[in-house]
Amino acid sequence: MSDFIPFTLHIFRGLPEENYVSMEVYADRLAESLIRLSPEKCRVHQVMPSKVRVPTILKRGHALSKFIRYYSKYVHYPRQVAWQQEGINHIIDQSYGHLVHYLDASRTVVTCHDLMPLKVEEEVVPSSSSFRPGLYLAKYAYSGMVKASKIIADSECTRRDIEKYFDCAGKVRVIYPGVASIYSVANEQEKLEAAIRFGLSDSGVYYLLNVGGVDGYKNIEGLLHAFAILTKDLQLDAYLIRVGANLTSVQRSLAAKLGVSDKLIELGRLSDNDLRLVYNLADVLLFASFYEGFGWPPLEAMACGTSVVVSTAPSLLEVVGDAALAVAPSNHRGMAEAVQAVLTNQELRTRMIAKGLERAKMFSWDKTAARVLNVYLEVLEEKQLLDAK
Repeated sequence: MSDFIPFTLHIFRGLPEENYVSMEVYADRLAESLIRLSPEKCRVHQVMPSKVRVPTILKRGHALSKFIRYYSKYVHYPRQVAWQQEGINHIIDQSYGHLVHYLDASRTVVTCHDLMPLKVEEEVVPSSSSFRPGLYLAKYAYSGMVKASKIIADSECTRRDIEKYFDCAGKVRVIYPGVASIYSVANEQEKLEAAIRFGLSDSGVYYLLNVGGVDGYKNIEGLLHAFAILTKDLQLDAYLIRVGANLTSVQRSLAAKLGVSDKLIELGRLSDNDLRLVYNLADVLLFASFYEGFGWPPLEAMACGTSVVVSTAPSLLEVVGDAALAVAPSNHRGMAEAVQAVLTNQELRTRMIAKGLERAKMFSWDKTAARVLNVYLEVLEEKQLLDAK
């Protein structure tokens, strides 16, 4: 393997305007850990899509902006990357898998986080119109992804999905993402100051937390129903903190109908450190998704000493192990009762926190980077054998 070292790694990033926060986190953490782990082996080069120059007069209008974004992603960016024919190429988001059509596929790795558009198509998760127009483009991206030398799946669940939809058995490697070291237990002074700053200092009430997007598969509607049962039927004095995208108008209307609007606290997107503090302030994280490719928030919460209740989505069960309570995403009362059990049973809560802290330690970015590096070396070895024929 020494013949393949050192080598240049090209990490292909997404368009900034897409604002895929989790993809940016994945790329940043992986690059940082690779540089720290093996700077003498792997020279990391970040490939950023260049901007398409558009006359100011043409920049107005949602439809035109969407067209420009599609042009940037599916026409301009592929032209930009076509020269990357040495070293290793790593496309860190399956929705950019179409780039493989313009690269040396035998030198290219793609990370597949999930196959959400296909899951929506077969109605494993509730339909969302935002996916329908992009289904053709998603399939185009997947057609490139499956040509890559290796595919990294975030979980066994995602691996099974990939091999269900595509004939690519043998090239998929399961490598769990890590949990950033910043997520940790805060001291009492930090928590006191943060509680005041975020307005979460009410004593005698419980704080539930939900982190992430608001798309259909996130099951925000189910979350709101469970929260309403918890506060109305089970009569627990609690607030629901939302971090991430703000609720949609439909979700706000549902919250009002359920009578819990005054119990919602929306903090928007937060920095890593602020999110760490909010995890520490929360009494329980409730993560009710119908489907996930991996699921960072439960692990981040565990690393901060927060108890967790998740849905029975396969990847979530895989990630949390026995360190969280799990309930079917459609079982709203069951979710509410699981949260009630965690909040009112101190022995259970203490046990879950201890298990969660141990579970989170299993997921580090250095472990992830070491395994990803082995995939790169595997690709280079296969490339050398192929070229020798």
